[in-house]
Amino acid sequence: MAQKSKKPKENYLKIPNHILNLQGIKLSEKVLLAHFYSFGRKGCWQGNDTLGKMFFVSERTITTWVANLKKATCILWVHPKGRYRTIWAKTHPEVREAQKLLYMREEISKNAVITGHAAEILLGRNLPEGIEENCRPTRKNDCNQVGRKLLHTNNTTIKDTTKDTTATPTPLPAGGQASALLDQREDEALDKIEQLKHSFGEISRRRGPELTAAEIQQRKQQQLKALLANKKK
Repeated sequence: MAQKSKKPKENYLKIPNHILNLQGIKLSEKVLLAHFYSFGRKGCWQGNDTLGKMFFVSERTITTWVANLKKATCILWVHPKGRYRTIWAKTHPEVREAQKLLYMREEISKNAVITGHAAEILLGRNLPEGIEENCRPTRKNDCNQVGRKLLHTNNTTIKDTTKDTTATPTPLPAGGQASALLDQREDEALDKIEQLKHSFGEISRRRGPELTAAEIQQRKQQQLKALLANKKK
């Protein structure tokens, strides 16, 4: 007697009537909700990129659909930082009756998922022993923050200080000695500049005495005569 060949199992998505009759959400969002519904108490852990390929839409569209399902209070979800997101359909019988839901083969309180504290519990399980008293994960704007109490650490950072390296200049004396002292400091500064130029091979240029108005005019006339003489040549 010939054995009957097994027919290949055909996968399909079942959409319950209570999902089809929902008001305020689009048909495409109802299909996505039915997909979440099919996972039951385990929840759907697929990312938006995977769901987008399944429904032939972009990740951004999936994000919009999920956001609308959240506003319509049709789903429960948990998304700890650095771990997989999981979504459950609230109307599934197993989800309605369960006190605990499955997350990555671990059980978590459904009440913690509803109140939004599930991420704290899951992250707390990853903390080393004895650290719970010093570090406390808190939930604020979907970000995990460290509590106020922190472990003591030995700070070996070297801090640069300018207390011993910065010297304040000596105050100038009062009276007529102040101008003389300023000239002395200016000459010292010029000498240092000349020494620095000489070290780089530059020609030393000391500032000569200031010319009077008559000397300046005489120098201009000499330059003008030299220029006219060069033109005649």
